[in-house]
Amino acid sequence: MNILLLIPSLNMGGAERQAINFACWLREHGDYVEIIGFGKPGPVENICQKEKIKCYLSFDGVISKREPLTEEFLDKL
Repeated sequence: MNILLLIPSLNMGGAERQAINFACWLREHGDYVEIIGFGKPGPVENICQKEKIKCYLSFDGVISKREPLTEEFLDKL
């Protein structure tokens, strides 16, 4: 299953830590997971990279890789 987790920011806090733990668990059970955080860049990006989980930053509905957060984009996940 493809799963997209949305978290409030990419700064490390309780919600972000739990999202990373959940993403790792889901991946270990055969799911494909990506994370989108809102706001500014933060340490979650580094942890996701280490865990081999794709992580994006969104601000104003735009993903940091300059891909708009549209239905078409989400369908690709």
